Amino acid sequence: MTPSTATPTKNNYGQLYDPEIEEQILGELINIPQSFNLISNIITQEHFFNPTNAIIFKAIRNLNLEANLITIHTIKNEILKYHQIPNLTSLLAKISAEHLTPAIESNAVILNNLFLRRKLINLAYHIIKLSSDLSLDTDNILDEINEKIFEITSNPTITLTTKDGIQLSHLFIQTLQKRIQSFNTGQTLTGIPTGFKEIDKITHGWQKGELIILGARPGMGKTSFILSIALHLIQLKIPLAIFSLEMTSEALIERLFSAETEIHANKIKRGEINTIELKRIMSSHIASPYLLIDDKPAINTYELLNKARQMILKNKVQLLIIDYLQLMSLPGHVKTQNREQEISKISSGLKKIAKDCKIPVIAVSQLSRNVENRSDKRPMLSDLRESGAIEQDADMVCFLYRDEYYNQNNNPSNNGITEFIIAKNRNGLTGTVNIKFIPQFTKFTNLQDIEHEHQSWNNM
Repeated sequence: MTPSTATPTKNNYGQLYDPEIEEQILGELINIPQSFNLISNIITQEHFFNPTNAIIFKAIRNLNLEANLITIHTIKNEILKYHQIPNLTSLLAKISAEHLTPAIESNAVILNNLFLRRKLINLAYHIIKLSSDLSLDTDNILDEINEKIFEITSNPTITLTTKDGIQLSHLFIQTLQKRIQSFNTGQTLTGIPTGFKEIDKITHGWQKGELIILGARPGMGKTSFILSIALHLIQLKIPLAIFSLEMTSEALIERLFSAETEIHANKIKRGEINTIELKRIMSSHIASPYLLIDDKPAINTYELLNKARQMILKNKVQLLIIDYLQLMSLPGHVKTQNREQEISKISSGLKKIAKDCKIPVIAVSQLSRNVENRSDKRPMLSDLRESGAIEQDADMVCFLYRDEYYNQNNNPSNNGITEFIIAKNRNGLTGTVNIKFIPQFTKFTNLQDIEHEHQSWNNM
């Protein structure tokens, strides 16, 4: 028996639409225009099953966004810019006169619930259609289904992906007003804090939807740097997830304890801990629900995307870190001709995760050996291993460089001084910031914070 590939019709929806609720909402919006603010984050025109009601709602929304007077006359004129609806004036008058209710918020919630159920019915038909097509790869089908389920479950209001100039301008003004308010109160971060004051001044934090590449040669402290970011976010109670493809979760936790408590990593490894140090460990922030670690080796982009979606929904994760990119793989059905093409698909997959999930993604990357052949060994964009696609997909590319690694006989006072080089920043400034690497604690810190942190532990 061949499964049905029919598409849903009005009859399929049963009682999953309510014309009276739709008209009640429109009636209150016409009579009490300020009530639009109560439901603007709950429903859009897409939620209306009746196409004419959707057009009326969109006209009211446009008038609100432009701060225009809302009357039957202005609504009619706005609609007539794009549509011709028979007996429009009498229809608007009827809706306005017959549907007066103070329950606009609860009606909007009902409308949203009906809309979500119709979306699920559409998805069910789509799943049947995909599953019946034997030419499609099963992994691709599952990926598409998971993506659509994520869209429904993560966005109760299901905003439209295509926005017109009015919507975009309104969103920009709202964002700008928040930025002005933050600036006037001394809060200039617009993203997730990096944990480093001077880096935050350039980047304004890790930004939603961006792919950040962190590159360095071996021995520069790539993993220590991402753990320093993680430690800062744990202390701020900002949920994050680390996908560690090289080190075990136990090894990472051990390093995090050393970093926060400032107990030498070797002492922790040997168990050479005194009573005071044990007190530090027991009072640490590391035992926290805000940190998730997945240490599956060679995880592929399909698995990573699905796990990331689950973490965002269940744990409210706001930042993903991958250590490191070149150890990732592609799903078995994806074939490439060479390693460069494989890395290209991996990096584009990471960018898709950042954009779809609306969170920053930091991916650690290896650098080519070309660095070692130059007199100036500071990394450049061309040093990214299999670099073309990585550089193109990344919104920001950062490098770590410690001169002492190559020039050990230079000024000892520069030991640990690390250059954090922002070589590419698609949406901001580039530049170099000096931070301090403390190898015995496997962590990085602000230069000005070193003495303060040491004193705080001594006072315990």
